[in-house]
Amino acid sequence: MTVIESNIPMPASYKNGRPASYPFRDMQVGQSLYIPASEVFPRHAAKRAYAAGRRAGMKFVCRRDDGGVRVWRVE
Repeated sequence: MTVIESNIPMPASYKNGRPASYPFRDMQVGQSLYIPASEVFPRHAAKRAYAAGRRAGMKFVCRRDDGGVRVWRVE
């Protein structure tokens, strides 16, 4: 049986319906972040950074670094 409840606060919404995996939108030009390889494949990290940059009008450069990927905001 389904129960109807009242006075339950709604959680904050996220863009695109889910929280961001990485803080690409919060980065300033010249800043970088490291994504360990255990978290994501290097090629996937680069694709995510490029896609986030296109959506927000930014540019990123990705390089492999010590078993992971380092992502720099360049524009």
